[in-house]
Amino acid sequence: MKKSIMKVLASMLVLAMAITALVIPNASAKAAENYYIAGSMQGWDNGNDAWKMTQSGDNYVYTLTRLEADVIYEFKVTDGTWDNAWPSSNYTFKLETVSDVVVTFNSTSKEITIAGEGLPKTAEYYVCGSMNEWALMHADYAMTKVEGNYVLTIKDLEVGTYMYKVNNGTWNEAYPEKDAEFEVKQAGEVVITLNGTTHEVTATGSALEEIETETPTETETETPTETETETETETSTESQTPTDTQNPDDSEEEEKSDYTPVYKAATIVGDFSKLTNPSITASWDVANTAANMKHLGNGIYVYELTFDKTTEEITVNYKVAFDNSWDTAIGYDYEGKKFTTADGSDNLYITIPAGTTSVKIYADENGLVAYNTIQNPDEAAALLAIVSKGDANIAVIGMLILAGAALVAVGVISKKKAA
Repeated sequence: MKKSIMKVLASMLVLAMAITALVIPNASAKAAENYYIAGSMQGWDNGNDAWKMTQSGDNYVYTLTRLEADVIYEFKVTDGTWDNAWPSSNYTFKLETVSDVVVTFNSTSKEITIAGEGLPKTAEYYVCGSMNEWALMHADYAMTKVEGNYVLTIKDLEVGTYMYKVNNGTWNEAYPEKDAEFEVKQAGEVVITLNGTTHEVTATGSALEEIETETPTETETETPTETETETETETSTESQTPTDTQNPDDSEEEEKSDYTPVYKAATIVGDFSKLTNPSITASWDVANTAANMKHLGNGIYVYELTFDKTTEEITVNYKVAFDNSWDTAIGYDYEGKKFTTADGSDNLYITIPAGTTSVKIYADENGLVAYNTIQNPDEAAALLAIVSKGDANIAVIGMLILAGAALVAVGVISKKKAA
């Protein structure tokens, strides 16, 4: 009897274990995932099964076949949607010779690596930036190790401002965290150095130095004759018709003393490097005090942007930032058709016609609006009028300007986002 009961219990135990094995999945088993390549080599076609990666443990692999040399390729790894795509900035590379490229994606760490015979010779670090279309492993920008540091010398860059980073071939390790910047002022060399210990990045070199100008000697300095002096006096007393960039007729000599500014400073930032010899050279640098606007009074600021005469129409994007910070920066909400200081707002812009040498930009710290004398001369004049008004009228005029902002939106905003 006891033996029979034991046999029954044993059978029930075996059956229970079998049922448990069927019902409870293996905890170590991982649900199948799908990852895809989407990039410039296939028209950014996301979720295409022809570009589906093959799983190998935690890694997913795809081979890009017979890619051409001297072409900058960009891609991301996605889960079939743009909601999950890696890396946040496109993975970029360039081949020296035609070859296959194997892409490996780790689904746990989200790290991406590439391998191929046509890739540049292996280096620990590379320079990427606006000078090479942010190519991660550009052969011409491979750094050389010198006494524990990494160095690259760049020659023949055109005059202008350049953004850059140092990377190890991926965006997972790139220095500094925020894009670095240097300004080429003349022909020469730019030397980029990465400290092998601290990872501090610096740019030096003859191309970054100010161009020396000769001071004329006494024999070169001519004293105007009596006739020349009389002519200059006559010319200065003649009434002159203001140009487009001189409107409105601004009397900006003295700041009003009966008004306490809301902010300590207002600064112009933008992509002014498109212009030749602009008076602002640091582009999107909110800490550039040289680009601070002049406070005219009653919360109205002005900056006259000067540059060499334009030979063609040029559009530049800009914002007005207060207290040398991005915390409060005047941009534009394209969909809502209104000025805004929200993060990621659209830039303002100026379309500068050919033959122009300057433009004035006005900003109101109370209404948080900004206008320029090329695109919006009437609105700029309205801001200037606030300077001569009493404090009681500031809010009223500001409200009128805000109310009309949507009507002039076509001449104010740009869909391009701030960097």
